[in-house]
Amino acid sequence: MNGTPTSLFDIGYTRVGVDDYWQQCDNTGHNFHNASGWAMLNLQRFPVLWSMIDYAHSQSVALDWYFNNCYCSEQHPPFFMNDTRFLRTYDMDGVKLDGCGSSHNISLWSDLINQTGRPMMIENCHNGPNYGTLDWCPMNFFRSSTDINTYFPKVIGVNLNSTRAYASYPDNAITRPGCWAYPDMLEVGNFKPSPQFKATVEAQDRSHFGAWCVVSSPLVLSFDLTNATTTNRVWPVITNTEAVAVNQNWAGHPGRLVSYSNTTIVYEVPPSHLIEVKDPESQELGLNVNSWQVWAKPQPNKKYAVLLLNMNGNVSQDITVEFADLPMPQTVSIRDIWNHRDLGEYTNSYTAHQVPPFDSSFLLLSDVSQ
Repeated sequence: MNGTPTSLFDIGYTRVGVDDYWQQCDNTGHNFHNASGWAMLNLQRFPVLWSMIDYAHSQSVALDWYFNNCYCSEQHPPFFMNDTRFLRTYDMDGVKLDGCGSSHNISLWSDLINQTGRPMMIENCHNGPNYGTLDWCPMNFFRSSTDINTYFPKVIGVNLNSTRAYASYPDNAITRPGCWAYPDMLEVGNFKPSPQFKATVEAQDRSHFGAWCVVSSPLVLSFDLTNATTTNRVWPVITNTEAVAVNQNWAGHPGRLVSYSNTTIVYEVPPSHLIEVKDPESQELGLNVNSWQVWAKPQPNKKYAVLLLNMNGNVSQDITVEFADLPMPQTVSIRDIWNHRDLGEYTNSYTAHQVPPFDSSFLLLSDVSQ
């Protein structure tokens, strides 16, 4: 916890999700249901599925499954009823519904699952184009972006910024408790050094995690948890309870972009990361990103969490938050979330000096009159 030994479960990472490749394709390569319409397991990977499920539940861990699969994606009529029975037969706790097969009706999925008498968590992954309204949201969270990768300008410029369409301010934000916009899983722990940038992988881990916290995104780890070197590197970030609290708290809004630099940086995307990398405005390949951004999320007791994010991968720069932009009172006290220390009182604005490349300052602002 906050870098000291504990368990991920104690922090709140209490779910495990099985993704693609659990299924056995038939001889066409485009179906994974047998003649009776029952989903076929790859028995080499899951020889006794019940054992895994029982073990997870014995540890109080929720186990989530995956349908509308991409590997041997369905080109036959959907099997909504049978797949719902599959989930209930194996006592799954949640399901990610991808967009590759033929089972795109999320409302029907939700209705059938609820009719079993045991609702489960539902992720809508790319079954659009409508991803919830104020009156309609049959899932618990929905993918707001294209698939993520480890190219940091895309992580922020495309994935994070995709949440803005669902976070109107001050009212009517679609992303809210029970219907969260999800810019894909965390790549914390997966970043590698790049000759293109002077930014450290530690800076990218930290900023990425803070960004997902400040927009209320589900926090889904995707690095190899059995790799001790990687786990030790990211442990102070993913167990930062002050950052996680920002993510979990609700005070009327999910978090938003409040200000940004008028200077933009054009990033040439390496060939290995061209897939699904598009500028969110022009939709052209490549990325045009503001050199710094300030994101903020209200917290209980009239506080505000603020992430000052340097999007320049090679140069440190000062980043300022104006309290009136949040809005906050003229004078506030500030706590440094990354370093767990109080910074004192400030009037009108606060400047984080020389934030390193792709790094961030994560702050909690409090009204001194409270």
